[in-house]
Amino acid sequence: FITPGHGLSVSRLPGEFLKGLAMDDAAEMRGQAAWLFGLRGRPDEARTLRTFLADRDAFVRRRAAEAFTRFNTDTAIPDLIARLSDADRSFRYVAMAALAHFPSDRWLDKASAKADPQTALRALVACEMRREKPPQAVLEGVVARLVLRKNLAREDRLDLSRVLGLFQSALGNSKLAGRIAEFLLAGFPDPDRDVRWKQVRLLGAYRVAPAFPK
Repeated sequence: FITPGHGLSVSRLPGEFLKGLAMDDAAEMRGQAAWLFGLRGRPDEARTLRTFLADRDAFVRRRAAEAFTRFNTDTAIPDLIARLSDADRSFRYVAMAALAHFPSDRWLDKASAKADPQTALRALVACEMRREKPPQAVLEGVVARLVLRKNLAREDRLDLSRVLGLFQSALGNSKLAGRIAEFLLAGFPDPDRDVRWKQVRLLGAYRVAPAFPK
């Protein structure tokens, strides 16, 4: 009975009604509560909405992250950073998109310094989503840590490859070019088809001549 065009109706909903939805056992109801909190945009309800970012159901977490794109408050930034390494990949993307709604000087240093590869890589991509270039030192710091890390998980290797492609113009002539070439050549050709495809593409983009014999 409530649609996005009925902002007045949403604003008049009793707070107790929303609290009831927020405590419902059904994920669909908790997700509806998160969506309505976002439409209302009341600062006093932001704390309740933050709890949804850690909900046991990925659908509810995603609704909460979407809701924070309508809130002009920094209180959710630490929670959104933490969710960049969420177990659900689709929700990690939504959390990244929500974080990109805030100026990067409020979160980039903290997020890029995290040891978790997903968090650091998605922080860089969130900058790109804002049409901002991350500081060269921050970009190189993240990439330098990860290209030297042994036994990266498959997903992290693929996402690192995507970041290397996204920021190739900034990294191709940097002091990291040699390390990146070593990373791309290591284990090439990889037995995993998706990883191997990324390797081939980036070996060309970064002009890694020693790859030609392989």
